[in-house]
Amino acid sequence: RLTPADPSTTAWAQKGAAVLAQMVTFTNYAADHGYGIRNFATGMAIGYDWLYDYLSASEPALAANVITGMNGWIDWYDSQPASFNFRQHPTSNYFAGYYAAKALTALATDGENPSAASYWTAFLGMHRTALGTHAGIAPYYTRFHDGGGWAQGWQYGPLSVRNMIEPSLAAMTAKGIDLVTDPSAPYQYAVNNGLHLLHFSTPSLTMMDDRDELASFNPADPGACPSKAKTPVTTAVTLTEMLRRWPVAVPSGDPVAPRLHSFVRAVRQIYPNARWSDMLFWDDTAAEAPYTATPDRSYLATNYVSMRSDWSTSATMATMRAIAYSDKDNTHEHPDGGSLIITRGNGGPVGAWQTDVPFLVSPNFLLRCYGTTGISSTWANNLRTDLLTTAGARATLNIFRNTTTSGQSLGIYQDAVPAPQPQIRTFEDRGMFVLARAENLDDLYASTTNISEWSRDVVFVRPNMFVVYDRTTSGTPTNATPADPHLSWHFAPTPVLVTPPSPGAVRYDVADAGVFKGAITTLLPASANVSGPENVYASNKLFALRVRGATTTGSIKWLTVFDTSTTAAAVALASRVTALTTNINGALLRTGSSNTVVLFGVGAAGAPIAGTIRYTQPAAATALYVTDLAPNATYAVTATGSGSSRTVTIAPATTGFTSSPRGTLYVTIAATGAVSIGI
Repeated sequence: RLTPADPSTTAWAQKGAAVLAQMVTFTNYAADHGYGIRNFATGMAIGYDWLYDYLSASEPALAANVITGMNGWIDWYDSQPASFNFRQHPTSNYFAGYYAAKALTALATDGENPSAASYWTAFLGMHRTALGTHAGIAPYYTRFHDGGGWAQGWQYGPLSVRNMIEPSLAAMTAKGIDLVTDPSAPYQYAVNNGLHLLHFSTPSLTMMDDRDELASFNPADPGACPSKAKTPVTTAVTLTEMLRRWPVAVPSGDPVAPRLHSFVRAVRQIYPNARWSDMLFWDDTAAEAPYTATPDRSYLATNYVSMRSDWSTSATMATMRAIAYSDKDNTHEHPDGGSLIITRGNGGPVGAWQTDVPFLVSPNFLLRCYGTTGISSTWANNLRTDLLTTAGARATLNIFRNTTTSGQSLGIYQDAVPAPQPQIRTFEDRGMFVLARAENLDDLYASTTNISEWSRDVVFVRPNMFVVYDRTTSGTPTNATPADPHLSWHFAPTPVLVTPPSPGAVRYDVADAGVFKGAITTLLPASANVSGPENVYASNKLFALRVRGATTTGSIKWLTVFDTSTTAAAVALASRVTALTTNINGALLRTGSSNTVVLFGVGAAGAPIAGTIRYTQPAAATALYVTDLAPNATYAVTATGSGSSRTVTIAPATTGFTSSPRGTLYVTIAATGAVSIGI
């Protein structure tokens, strides 16, 4: 409310009233399925609240018309089939506008609007209890999206996230009702988006993890680059206010609000914020701590993980998610469970999108600025056909498929009964390395694909190496297509086949225009058939490699190494570990005088390795990372032998080294064979 008055109060109030007078004249509620409610009803509610003193005293007729206008939007929305305006679809951008409109109208007009009380009751019902066939927003988001983000991606996300969190702020300021920490229906999503923005932004801070549907644009337009997935500055500014009111701490105990404020200040210097948003939410004097000193370098949102080497603009970062489909009928969410994306920074300035070096990319790389390459609207249409239609092949994702004609389903919903079970079941950041394991990814495929197992382990050895271990089981599809189990990997320009670093390995280096982006080395299946690079849509921009083994049915183990070194010479030489027992698969990564070994079990994901592990490695300083061990168990680790080789034995024991609660073990082995706990 514009009090206390200053010399400009009346003039500003009159200008605001003139805007409201125009807004109430628009009553084409049905345009684009009710799209306008997110702008008209929410805008009128905020305007009515802020201008109330002036309107009630000087323009009461307009005040009444504004109430009628807001009610018109909400009553029309409530009268329509939910299938038309998506008002019972909890992750639809249409629903987000309706959710905010109902709450803000009820709060702004309480006492003047006969419908305000019923709107508020209805809002609390859909927030806490039920939304159509779904649980209420608070329990639904707590179960599926508690870590923040927007299922439809960051073209739709900026306004949608604001519409899903600002009602919590309004309820607190208007009624003193705390929806965030409500013991019966907590809604931490409203504040956890701060962590999400921080961790899922690229090293340059110019864009977010660019999954889900984006539109094409003209890169020559000022401010258009890098893509439609820009870091959402207005949403970020709202979140600074949220975190001041609801303090949050990360697992390390570090408070988020000062870090977020520093991050948002940097983003505001890239993308100027709307003045109204700064007026409402930005406090230029709020406490800050450098976001670049954030102690946590990884973040597990709900079945969606981000990990990075550090907070500099030279950092390597990766993301992976394992969620079932939620975007029912809107179809803006990509069906990309298990898909891995890796980006490196080149040390350039914050705010320059050229600072980000794309390596292993999402299909939306086609719709992102890169060099002087244009962006074709045809590519956007092709991606919609591939990813967002029932008949789409899902050929542009970094996932497993059992046929070239189909992939993950758009009809397997995350809250179906019985519910699909894809999830990042294991996540652990131990400083030198991160383990993220996505399990039950096979639940994302229609039964006709005959995929009965897919899990993906990602071990990120900081600062620049990723060892990816996929376990799949599949048979002949029942839809008259031949079995063709394969992994797809998609890169920025351009993968080039180079000399393999070890027998049975296949390596491609990715570089163009003198910029080396990294390398991929396949270790399992041994001597894999790697087809490509396939120039996707003849774009000269997105390139695919397809990896196949010798068998077309049954269980297959896939072992792949990604390295984001800045030169080809610095890439680790990858080879399969020489196992002396049959219970492990693993990678040996040789770099100069020191090596890295990463081991996995041969059983199903999550099944502890049984018995003693034994393998050989060169006599060099080695960091050893073992997964799939029993949690909190004790193991003896020895490295014996003379000359250029060591035999490493890992055996259950009563004294020795203890595995983590997630079943990992990290030790270092000196060239002499001495074994020490990893630090």
